[in-house]
Amino acid sequence: ADPSGGGAAAAAPSPPTNLPLVFTRFFGREDEVTALEQALRSGDGRLVTITGPGGGGKTRLAIETARRLQDGFPGGIWFVPLADLQQPERIPDAVAAGLGAAASAPAGGALERVVRALSGPPALLILDNYEHLVEEGAAFVQVLRERVPALTCLVTSRQRLLLDGEREFPLLPLATPSLPGTPERLLEFPSVQLFVDRARAIRPDFQITRRNAAALAALCGKLEGIPLAVELAAAWAQTLTPTQMLERLNRRFDLLVSRRRDLSPRHQTLRATIEWSYRLLAPDVQRFFARLSAFRGGWTLEAAETVCGEPTAFAYLAELQERSLVVAEEQREGYPEAVMRCRMLETLREFAGEQVGDAERADLCARHADFFRDLAERAEPELTGPEQGRWLDRLEAERDNLRAALAWCSEAGNVEAGLRMGSALWRFWWARGPLSEGRALLENLLRQAGEAAVDDAVHARGLHAAGSMALNDGDLTPARSLFEAAIRLRRELGDADGLASSLYSMGLTLDDGPGREAARPFFEESLALRRRIDDKLGMAACISGLASLSMKDGDFAAARARFEEGLALRREMGDTPGTVYILNSLAQVAFGQGDLAESGALLEESLTLVRAMGHRQGTAIILSNLGGLNSRLGDHAAARAHLAESLTLLRQLGDKRFVMGALENCALLEHGLGRGARAVRLWAAAEAQRDALGVPYPNDPEELETIVADVRAAIGGREFASAWNEGRRMSREEALAYALEQESEQEAPQPEAAAAR
Repeated sequence: ADPSGGGAAAAAPSPPTNLPLVFTRFFGREDEVTALEQALRSGDGRLVTITGPGGGGKTRLAIETARRLQDGFPGGIWFVPLADLQQPERIPDAVAAGLGAAASAPAGGALERVVRALSGPPALLILDNYEHLVEEGAAFVQVLRERVPALTCLVTSRQRLLLDGEREFPLLPLATPSLPGTPERLLEFPSVQLFVDRARAIRPDFQITRRNAAALAALCGKLEGIPLAVELAAAWAQTLTPTQMLERLNRRFDLLVSRRRDLSPRHQTLRATIEWSYRLLAPDVQRFFARLSAFRGGWTLEAAETVCGEPTAFAYLAELQERSLVVAEEQREGYPEAVMRCRMLETLREFAGEQVGDAERADLCARHADFFRDLAERAEPELTGPEQGRWLDRLEAERDNLRAALAWCSEAGNVEAGLRMGSALWRFWWARGPLSEGRALLENLLRQAGEAAVDDAVHARGLHAAGSMALNDGDLTPARSLFEAAIRLRRELGDADGLASSLYSMGLTLDDGPGREAARPFFEESLALRRRIDDKLGMAACISGLASLSMKDGDFAAARARFEEGLALRREMGDTPGTVYILNSLAQVAFGQGDLAESGALLEESLTLVRAMGHRQGTAIILSNLGGLNSRLGDHAAARAHLAESLTLLRQLGDKRFVMGALENCALLEHGLGRGARAVRLWAAAEAQRDALGVPYPNDPEELETIVADVRAAIGGREFASAWNEGRRMSREEALAYALEQESEQEAPQPEAAAAR
């Protein structure tokens, strides 16, 4: 009995609910749950629609959020599954049954029973899987909102209801790792957490190890963070390793199949999930959706209209976006004004591709290749002018499409179109990398050119472009062979402009090393041709080539005069890329003349311009030069920052030609810090790379020899020899990783060097 005489306080009854029980853990949506909860609690969130592609976790998010909201809806939280309902007119009956307002209740139709059941304290009604009922079902939701003011509706659907006041809540895939990383780092990603949890449900000893981490990261990336796809893949953990799953993803719809009996038929396979959305489209929209499979990585409206042959593509794209089959994003980079760019998940693209017959696919690929060849050829003249940065950004956005178009040209035997496109793009591959990719695509087409009926002028352009990429990739011997072939062909054609370009480029291949005087006649003949056709940019390039020879011969006064002549022409023509090159060269001249302050100022000006262009390789080169200058000036912090950024960029680009100078500048930094053995290893690694590429000398071998001799004396011959041999054995990647090691992992400074400082 209550000693006070009163009854014990009764606990407040919990609001009614029929939320389904779930038997698996929930991962990676904490931010989404919080945001959705706030939206539903707010006064303007009376209708919220969670949208997203099939298998994205919309239902699970709705349930998890609703569990946290029960205190806010005293009238109850009601969950009505509608995936299996095929007659829209039966929606009121299904909702009434979900609310327990069956036909035995007081008189009135199903809609009236629903209205009475919900016309009390604030309630939350969840209408799950509504996409196939939207056309007629939107009116039902609108009536409920009008007649039940305290009601909040949460809808899960692959498309919006398009009602006034509706708040869309788009659900993105789970985050996936972009790099392998350690097992601990991988477990920070919800897609990996989900995979591991579901894998352990059937194989309790499953764990991420250093041996399977890379495969697991790649697997989750290929699955694009789609929760259903991740769960279906994890279900094979008892039979397949992550590596084996990854190998089978080229047939993803065969792999991503579940044998669970408690899943709905459309969630038992990834194909069925997507097919459910596809069947809801009108035939003409289905056809357009299938044609979009020609694109890789995304497309613009202009591209969709041209490649798919649909003048009303904007209307179809709007519908596909509404149904969560396409994502549209505003893109500013690469265009004078912002444009909308669309994309679809690779999983959806593969399904779309299956709906296209062989004859139609061949036509689509040809249209796709024609469109992107035209884009590449429009971009080509802009890649040497003031708009270079914008056009590089535009081509970067289309990288996957350009790659696919070139590959198709090769596979289909459309060699001439492929050579035209590849030749137009070489400066893009040089600026943004990796050069090896562009080279491989173009050289594959050149191998086919001998058997194909290719126009000689197009063939010559291809040879020149491939030579230019080989040159900038540091492969001088194949570059010379390609330029020789281009020069021969262009002489036969009487192509003065093309011949001048190939002669100049051949000079560049000879400009390094002790036999560099052989470059002079090529520069001089090219310059004469350029003067004859009044090509000022070409003249500036040849003048700079001759200036480079003077500089490397130690005639800095002659070099300065020629570089400044070339710079005036570059500025007159608004050639920002050429201006960057000459400013960098003038910085080397100033350094050679002992004016380190001017050298630094010229490099900083050059760096500002090259960053604005988005030219990644140019940025890496100038950062390396700045790092070397900082090291000589004793500004070790600035040197380390510049060199770290340079090495990171060169590593990403797969650069071979300029990495040697960067390693030598890192060695200068290590020498300045008194870490002699590290400096020796880096010098030796750079020398090994030079030997491999046939470029045996740095710009100032005498300076290097003097410094190396000082280090040998400081650390002793035995340690020097050991460190030198270790550096010589390093691969390029090992040398880059060594140069980028954190200071805490490096050897202590030499005592005598530390004392000297």
